[in-house]
Formats: sequence, structure tokens, C-alpha cells
Amino acid sequence: MNPYKILNINKHSTKRDIIQAAALAMRERKYDVREVAAAQKELIDPISGAAHEFLQFIDLKPLQDQLDLTRSETQTLSSLEYLSCFEKDS
Repeated sequence: MNPYKILNINKHSTKRDIIQAAALAMRERKYDVREVAAAQKELIDPISGAAHEFLQFIDLKPLQDQLDLTRSETQTLSSLEYLSCFEKDS
């Protein structure tokens, strides 16, 4: 689950904002207490917070436009297309 969504904050929030948002989320009881505590812990930790910031806010729209996500799941591996976005420039 996205810790930013659980705490209803943005990626520029300070440690104080994270703690206040966690207290508010616990009062609202929208999410389980464990989820709120885990989200707070992940965002306060500098390494974990940086990882979540990167994962939650990267723009995947260009890649999603290249992929056809409506294909059936029964396709074989041989029918998958090669993605040119992963090619090395020569």
C-alpha cells in the first residue's frame, strides 16, 4: 500500500507532518492501526522514505502508453513484443 495515500500527505512532508498525519489517520480509522504505523515508520526512515518517494512518484505514463495492458493473460512468451525503450544506444 502507498504510505503517502494512507497518511494523506505529499512527498515534501516533514517529519512533523508525517507524525501529525499518522495521528489524524488513526483518529479517522480509515486504515488499520498497523498500516498507519507501518506507513509512518517507512516514511520517517530516510532510506525507506527515499525509496517510497521514488517508487510512488515516478511517471509511468510513457511506458504504459507503449504497453497494451488489455492483452489476454493466456499469451505465450514467444508472442510478447520486445520493448525498444530498454535498448542500449549504440
